[in-house]
Amino acid sequence: MGIKVISSGSLTTVQDLGRPGYQAMGFSVSGALDKRSARIANLLAGNDEGAALLEMTLMGGIFEFEEDTVFALTGADMGAELNKEPVMRYSAVFAKAGDTLACGFTKLGLRGYLAFGGGIDVPAVMGSCSTNLRVKLGGYEGRALKAGDVLPVNAEGRKKAVAGAFGGRGMMAPGSGSRAAELLEEAARFENRIKGGACVLRVVPGPQEEYFTEKGIRTFYSTPYQITPDSDRMGCKLKGEAVEYKDSVDIISDGIALGAIQIPSGGQPIIMLSDRQTTGGYAKIGTVIAADIEALVQNTIGGRVTFERVSVKEAAKIYRAEEKERKKIAARLGGKR
Repeated sequence: MGIKVISSGSLTTVQDLGRPGYQAMGFSVSGALDKRSARIANLLAGNDEGAALLEMTLMGGIFEFEEDTVFALTGADMGAELNKEPVMRYSAVFAKAGDTLACGFTKLGLRGYLAFGGGIDVPAVMGSCSTNLRVKLGGYEGRALKAGDVLPVNAEGRKKAVAGAFGGRGMMAPGSGSRAAELLEEAARFENRIKGGACVLRVVPGPQEEYFTEKGIRTFYSTPYQITPDSDRMGCKLKGEAVEYKDSVDIISDGIALGAIQIPSGGQPIIMLSDRQTTGGYAKIGTVIAADIEALVQNTIGGRVTFERVSVKEAAKIYRAEEKERKKIAARLGGKR
């Protein structure tokens, strides 16, 4: 018993917050691209922030609940409907056994997150349930979901989520589509962050900024770039005015951090994401700060990107503010911090 996949959408995978600590052995961190949305979906569903959930890209799937369940949708607006009735994002929603949740093409954003009370109960590989499609590792058989799959949900966690959401706390009585908790201000924040098909990404310079000419650096920080169709979970490829370099952008391969911006010989930036390779041999002009990865991965193909230089000190301040806000949300929803 669990969640039956009627339709998988364009690309739906099981993800959590990733498997750090194995890059030295050549394994990507993987995990949800928009970690803020993933964390909040889990908290709304009554889970720990790092529980396994679904990441849906461009077009969501259709799912049948085989048991009474609490679920939550965050991130991209995919026009979700429960039994053909609209479902509010950023809310904990109760579904009865036999109910069907249908998610369609995205109306806003690119990636939606769907958490079930109790979390998806798939085996952890190196401490994580995240799917790495390139090496067929983790998640549901190491692959994207397909019609006919049945996602197991932790039974005790599911029962606790249902009881916690609707038991003895003055919430609405259980019924298809009833809501127990919501973060509507978070939905508004998401929409304001990504609307208009453009985003400003704050960048800490380096670690190979010296490989680029002054003109190239000015170009990078003053020119808009466009997200290309060959972007994926490994990296976001951009197209625009070439970033001029001095002699070569080839370096001795070194480690690749989340948000690292490689500039290959063609001068077009590539921003490295969750499924990035562990090392790379192109010079990196800077690194997108963690707080801005959300805006990037939710921007659609053809969306515009511009860069803004910030110091390490400024980046740390932004990170601390984000962490403080995240902990407040977790405390409000009763989740672990």
